Amino acid sequence: MRGVTEMKDCANHTGTRAVADCANCGKPLCADCIEDYEGEDSLCYDCIVERQLSDFKDKGDAERAERVSTEEGGTRRLGSIAFIVVASVLTALVLGAAGFILYAHFTRSSAAAGTPEQEMVWDRDDCLLSMENVREALTAYRGDKGAYPDSLTALEGSYLEETATCPVSGAQYVYRKTAAGYLLECPNPDVHGVASITAGPSDVPHYDDNQPSAYWDH
Repeated sequence: MRGVTEMKDCANHTGTRAVADCANCGKPLCADCIEDYEGEDSLCYDCIVERQLSDFKDKGDAERAERVSTEEGGTRRLGSIAFIVVASVLTALVLGAAGFILYAHFTRSSAAAGTPEQEMVWDRDDCLLSMENVREALTAYRGDKGAYPDSLTALEGSYLEETATCPVSGAQYVYRKTAAGYLLECPNPDVHGVASITAGPSDVPHYDDNQPSAYWDH
């Protein structure tokens, strides 16, 4: 675990002594804020979420490379056993990441609550992971049906256990079919302090961090 080189307050909790720096970004962390991810200790919550989303992208790239190779070789179909196995692994990763997020949120005590700005970032990360879950459901639907659905309601029940909504506002994600596949958007990115949160068949959920002026005015 990387040590703290000088006495500092935790970046999340003013007045609480930091015991380590984040091994990725260098942010000072108190004992309540230190997380572990795949054997790496002394990481902050935000860096772990970034690692998870990066892992999602790497897995998605591998899946697309496999699909292109399969289609060019003409030896397997999109809905082959190999594709189903890959989709199942990706779904397990999404569910595992979502479980980690819920665990991290529910194990924070009231004394360890972040600032309003930090809570906004945590809520945004929850939305990113929720959108990734919807994205994987869309991929599975296309694998079974041969095309993306006309609306997100077609995913409910068989492909999604819950409705495809933002976990913060409860509003349904905006979904539009396009020539390239689809565009998935958070309906209320302003509550997360960003201009937009989007995803597509080839793009993991990502946000435009051009903060709306109203956010900074508060």
